[in-house]
Amino acid sequence: MESVVKEPFQEELRNRESPEFKALAKKVVSIFEFIFRKRFGEFFLRIIVLRFSPASPARARRQARTTVDTEAEVEAVFNRSASVQELPQASEVTEVVRQDVANTSITSQFNISLDASSITVTKDINTTANATTPAAPTPVANATTPVATNATTPVATNATTPVANATTPVATNATTAAATTPATTTEALIVKRLSFKTDETFTSDLLDTSSTAFTDRATLLKTQLEPFYKAAFTAFRFLTAQSFSNGSIVNNVALSFGGSAPNASAVGEVLVNAASNITAFKIDTSSITVDGTSVSSGVSHKISLLTASLLVVLSWILSNQQ
Repeated sequence: MESVVKEPFQEELRNRESPEFKALAKKVVSIFEFIFRKRFGEFFLRIIVLRFSPASPARARRQARTTVDTEAEVEAVFNRSASVQELPQASEVTEVVRQDVANTSITSQFNISLDASSITVTKDINTTANATTPAAPTPVANATTPVATNATTPVATNATTPVANATTPVATNATTAAATTPATTTEALIVKRLSFKTDETFTSDLLDTSSTAFTDRATLLKTQLEPFYKAAFTAFRFLTAQSFSNGSIVNNVALSFGGSAPNASAVGEVLVNAASNITAFKIDTSSITVDGTSVSSGVSHKISLLTASLLVVLSWILSNQQ
């Protein structure tokens, strides 16, 4: 997806590690994740900024401006476990995003101005649903150009004798391009929705996904919880904080798994077991739900059975000693 940001382009924006790139990317990610999460709910995962580049100089001339705006190319990652019918189509995404970007009450929240008419979806949503390697499709498409050129030109101009030789550079160039082009990752991601309460004071800025409080808390949950899930499940990929609400703090996160995912009980049990090892906040283990189903009670029930079994064994040993 492409969009023009109404901010002058700087050469530093070409460098992903520059402070200018990171600052603008943060604003772009915040507003688009807000829009996509509101519009597409559980099917949406995240936004990735692929690159910034200068907008068309013709645009600046039309607006009688001496500076050139910044064009942002981003990727919207959707959950491939959804069916093709459930995923939004390119035309639908273009329309709803344009509507929200034109709403100044939304853009003002994120301190960014976008040109609604410039919003274009460059690929079908179904084909990019879980692509996790940025910009891979571009070099792959370009790789076909030298193959076609080298294959047809020598054959046409050098008659029939060089035909056999003409196939050699075609194969060689094709192989080289394929070898040097990053492979597109199309792993299907299965998402588990995890919710739990912590004994902290809720503040209203946690409702704003672009706020420092939201970003800091999202990072905290990621650093505190991801190691436990990585250790427990080889299929675990990453954790994404989606929202926070009052009570003291209700934390709603998405756990993404590749290939296969554990059941709700197993996901909840990892958090129950990890609770005593986490000192940054205190988890209310009775509040844990996975995909809307309470799992903490099932874990507690297993513990109770184990405790009861031990007590029976202990009682039997003591009675035999008397």
